[in-house]
Amino acid sequence: MTHQEFSVKGTTYTIRAAVVTDAQNLSEVRWQIDGETSHLDREQGEAFIDTPGFEELI
Repeated sequence: MTHQEFSVKGTTYTIRAAVVTDAQNLSEVRWQIDGETSHLDREQGEAFIDTPGFEELI
């Protein structure tokens, strides 16, 4: 798997393609983000993608 690393103001970020084992975390973070901002086009829980849904996308 290839990845890219970036350092910004002392914090290192790694960007890589998602793998099937990321599906649960992706589902959880999408739920969290939808509930924390009014700038997205969804309300929390709207268009919810569960773990199997993310597995299919990946």
